[in-house]
Amino acid sequence: MKVAVREGKCKGYGFCADLAPNAYELDGSGYNALVGQPPARVPAGLEGEAREGAEACPLRALVVEESDDDASGPAPAPRR
Repeated sequence: MKVAVREGKCKGYGFCADLAPNAYELDGSGYNALVGQPPARVPAGLEGEAREGAEACPLRALVVEESDDDASGPAPAPRR
């Protein structure tokens, strides 16, 4: 699982970090520390907390990518 912040959406309410302090950090200005960063991998065991924090954002600034490239397996064989 990965999370990202939609460009220009985070307004610094901090609900994500309040509800999910192990999954999200705020920068010195109170914005999600992922603003302007590529999607970040959620540490194992914190997936539920990351989802809760994302759902708490009133502006839906956080995007949760449920699929994980490492767990997706090999690409399917082409059809003939």
